[in-house]
Amino acid sequence: MCLVAGAVVLSSCAPEESTPAVAEHVVEARPFLGEPDVLFSSVGTLAVSPNGQLFVLDAREARIHGFNADGSGHVAFGGQGEGPGELQFPGAIGVSDSAVRVADYASGRETRFSLTGSFLETADLPDRASTVVYGPGGHLAFVGSAEVDSIVAVYDPEGTLRYAAGTRAVEGRVVLDMANVKSEINAGRIPDVLHALANNGVLDAEGGLWLIRSAAAEITRYDASGRLLWERSYADLPEADPILERFFERNAAIESPNSFAPLAYFRDAALVDAKLWLLVALSENEPALILVLDQDGVIEHRLRVPDAAGAGSMAIGPDADRVYLGVHTRASIMEAAIPPDVK
Repeated sequence: MCLVAGAVVLSSCAPEESTPAVAEHVVEARPFLGEPDVLFSSVGTLAVSPNGQLFVLDAREARIHGFNADGSGHVAFGGQGEGPGELQFPGAIGVSDSAVRVADYASGRETRFSLTGSFLETADLPDRASTVVYGPGGHLAFVGSAEVDSIVAVYDPEGTLRYAAGTRAVEGRVVLDMANVKSEINAGRIPDVLHALANNGVLDAEGGLWLIRSAAAEITRYDASGRLLWERSYADLPEADPILERFFERNAAIESPNSFAPLAYFRDAALVDAKLWLLVALSENEPALILVLDQDGVIEHRLRVPDAAGAGSMAIGPDADRVYLGVHTRASIMEAAIPPDVK
């Protein structure tokens, strides 16, 4: 086990080298659409097209909003329903230079729109999962796949299974015994099942995967063939212990024996130019914190955004020149310019 720049390397350790310094930044943000934002009833997934258009999922209305990089050119499409171009339970967005792809978790189908919001077609997804991840090359990852025994299944753009990766924390289908989960948490333990509920990931253009095990504060990277490249723990981050303490405090405050608050160290992630951007799961009152990791998982930069406290989703501009943060408690989007030395 090796310690490198705030991360414990669990496998594939290289010879010991000097630990690089992590650059700290405080970044000012402004409302993307001015004040107040009144377009959204909720702000969920954010996605940016190759030409810089921002797309926002309003899950409460099952609607997608699109904007030019300067906030102009607003389009809205989707909406609750089962007809052509309508959505039931949208949960993921993938944007290319010609289309917006929306995964509907309720129907197990994908609805495709033009970048201006025109309905194109609907197609069956090749798998079902708790989380769907779109890659820039058209690949799809199903985290919590129903088709494989691993954590994630990665499919090529034609819908053919390319590889499966990751050992599940719980074998078989995840079944929640709410009372038992809450009892373990109240006893100061982290139930194994929580590690099956808080996984996410990002794909690169070739189909390689960064698997983010948010409840364990671990990241595993695979190449486009599914070969393990490295695995790291980030449980020694300065923010990790407070996140864990808040998890137990939140659950202690929930009186019902059949309800619990989940554990997550990271809220969202994005991949730009082989660098992983991680949004840390801080409290609603703390400035948003973004970690920028190099291709080996070493933390290079820490960006604090005081104006985006409570941010729960994130997207990075195609040139890594700006970051968008969705603040769920205010149903608004904050925008910040990224310091040039971070790009």
